[in-house]
Amino acid sequence: MNAIYPMSVGEPSHQAMRSGPFVPLFERMTKKALPALNDARARWGLAPLSAAREQYMRADRCMVATFPTVDPAADAVPERVHYVGPGFAPPQKRAGDMGDTRRVLISLSTTTHSAQPKLVRSLLEAAEGIDGEFHFIGGVVQDEELPGNVSASGLVV
Repeated sequence: MNAIYPMSVGEPSHQAMRSGPFVPLFERMTKKALPALNDARARWGLAPLSAAREQYMRADRCMVATFPTVDPAADAVPERVHYVGPGFAPPQKRAGDMGDTRRVLISLSTTTHSAQPKLVRSLLEAAEGIDGEFHFIGGVVQDEELPGNVSASGLVV
């Protein structure tokens, strides 16, 4: 997964954060795909799911593509959850040692959509006019389009 571990764990405030808008939105987005997901699971000899989010709880191991310091409940996740870091190298310096430079991480979905090129173009234009460093992960970014203050990893074409 490419963000914090989404299931409820830890203190009540952390549970509320994880059971906020994410779970109902995820369920609505995946409801139509559940039969196909269960067909694929059956081919692998896996039991069907009643909801897509059950995969997180049934998996032997969950890899979370972020730093545990980003997740306030990292100490409370199940033992099968492992933080493996994002798809780019961690900063070489701590935030306090970097001066006043603003650093912005722009994380787009790994699922492309028809409006994504326009969104990426708008974000790149906005970044070019801001004093700061930007890093894109996910989505499709044209390498030749990158302003000098923008880097990207993932689907750079």
